[in-house]
Amino acid sequence: MKNFIKKIIGEKGLLLYHKLIAIIACVIYRFPAHKLKIIAITGTKGKTTSAYLIYKTLNTLGFKTGLISTIAFSTDGQNKIINDKHMTMPGRFFVQGMLRKMYLNGCKYVVLEATSEGIKQSRHTCLKPHIAVFTNLSPEHLPSHNNSFDEYKKTKGKLFKNLPKNSLSLVNSDDENASYFLSLGENKKQTFSIDKDSDFRAKNIQEGLDSVKFDFQDTTFNLNLIGRFNVYNALVAIAVAKYLGASTTNIANALLQIKGVPGRMEEIKDNQDFRVFIDYAHEELSMRSALQASRVLAGGNSVIVLLGAEGGGRDKSKRSKMARVATELADYIVVSNVDPYDENPQNIIKDITQKAEEYGAESGKNLFAIEDRREGIKKALELADTGDIVLITGKGVETTMEIAGKTIPWSDKTITKELLKEIYK
Repeated sequence: MKNFIKKIIGEKGLLLYHKLIAIIACVIYRFPAHKLKIIAITGTKGKTTSAYLIYKTLNTLGFKTGLISTIAFSTDGQNKIINDKHMTMPGRFFVQGMLRKMYLNGCKYVVLEATSEGIKQSRHTCLKPHIAVFTNLSPEHLPSHNNSFDEYKKTKGKLFKNLPKNSLSLVNSDDENASYFLSLGENKKQTFSIDKDSDFRAKNIQEGLDSVKFDFQDTTFNLNLIGRFNVYNALVAIAVAKYLGASTTNIANALLQIKGVPGRMEEIKDNQDFRVFIDYAHEELSMRSALQASRVLAGGNSVIVLLGAEGGGRDKSKRSKMARVATELADYIVVSNVDPYDENPQNIIKDITQKAEEYGAESGKNLFAIEDRREGIKKALELADTGDIVLITGKGVETTMEIAGKTIPWSDKTITKELLKEIYK
């Protein structure tokens, strides 16, 4: 339908169409965002974990908060519905309908992930964020932005323009694009970081086998999360909660209660003597972060990664970048299906494996191409020895896979558990 409309009215007309539909949705649902305080998060990676940590922290602290994210929706601050739409930021009517339910359920706050595609299609219309968060930026989804990184950046920047003066822009000062996002709007600005000076800077970071801890001001924060990258996500939650009036001690206690984020370095345990994690990593930066965390956990043991890439006209450039990162940081690579959509799965796999070979991987030795994802996961598990780390990427908690125009039920978590029982009875 979208392509048909685009042929008739052109790109600019299509954008106006999206805007009109968004306004109609706002009117039908009676502008629910005006009755809520929106916390909108944008960036290339970290959006989902940051959103989840904010959601859990605020509700623990007594701020009734809804959630619209890649992994789940919540309209009452308690019950979560798995996001099965293959969209981080769903359509205008769905978003406005969810916001209306949140208002009627007594929510005062909403945490929402804002994607470049969603912003381009005006799905953020009528949302005047009380807090707008920028996590980081790297090339992704460029085909949707005329293959221009600058256009991609400016699209995300629209979230920060014309914000109310009493709102907050919260920006990662370690990212090289920080100054651009800090220059937008005339509202209050705050920053967070690990390396550079900022309003919320983490120090003395220590990574453990099941946790990471750091100091902020006079408080030590202990997270039941894995990886240095999660410190950034925790800093976002700390800054948001502080801005809303919570004490540092109470925030630290709330974060300590969070036992993990679904589909984000989520451990799958059975009787195996190695560790298995599922993660949504599907582009260069997130893949690097997940593999770096895996390397720390593995110590001197091996890291086995299963990866793939989406088809259907999505950004092909990331295939070679992920191949490079995997070759650099993993000992074994299994390339398999993610969501090929209407593209030939073998072409996607070939794009990745050829690049991995160029970067030094050897087919049949430490590089394996297995189209069937179940068989691919099985291979990754069979490669593992005592103390190794198996990292299964690309799907996270998604419950379906898109192949040849069909949507089929799929769960990395369920399949991995089944295979572990099968292999290690």
